Amino acid sequence: MKKEFVFLLILGGCGGSLHKKKQLAANHYRQASLEIRNYQNENNVNALHKALNEVDKALETHPTAQSRGLKGTILLQLGVINQNRDYIKDSLPYFEWIIKDKNTTKARKADAKNNYATVLYQLGKNEEALKLWDELTKNPNYISPEVAFFNLGYAELNEALRAAHQEPKRSQSTINKHLEQAATYFRQALAISHEYIDAIFFLARTQISLNQLEDARNSLLTILTINPDHEITKEWLKRVEQNIK
Repeated sequence: MKKEFVFLLILGGCGGSLHKKKQLAANHYRQASLEIRNYQNENNVNALHKALNEVDKALETHPTAQSRGLKGTILLQLGVINQNRDYIKDSLPYFEWIIKDKNTTKARKADAKNNYATVLYQLGKNEEALKLWDELTKNPNYISPEVAFFNLGYAELNEALRAAHQEPKRSQSTINKHLEQAATYFRQALAISHEYIDAIFFLARTQISLNQLEDARNSLLTILTINPDHEITKEWLKRVEQNIK
């Protein structure tokens, strides 16, 4: 009887310890999320480093798919901001783990695939990234297909601008095809999420490149009806209106 009693006591102790670890990890995860909000609100990169420190503690205490995804996202964000390929490369294993994990939900896997595609794109593996984003636009488990459409549009716009600056011999009609495809993708994103400011803004950028200045002006004005304090939109609107006159 004593052995049985001791055995049950050990099980209870382990359960309590695991519960405490989960709670502690959850606290670190919440703190990391708060730091990310601080970064978004104040554009303070130090907040991202604090978030990374907190999510590392969460992973050390009790690793979860959620924490792995957050760490990958923070590393990717730091890599893009600092133009640091090491940070970007370091984010890959975290998204790969989620995509391959049998216990992770299909919705979380889809989110990870979007970030994974972003990493590939940042590392110059454009075709692989575009294929993944295209798949996500049709994936019923992905709750934000507008983001995949936006990323496809951004890639097309980026290709058009790159070609215009680096390949002057490339025909204007070829560049315009990229621009028109970009506009189509941005409109598909907006058909899903009407107030997706980034999609409206880059649609306006695309319209400017296509010399559709009235359309660009209307797009920029739409942003200001959603967010009157969007400063970069105000700057672009001034440029467009000067060219219309």
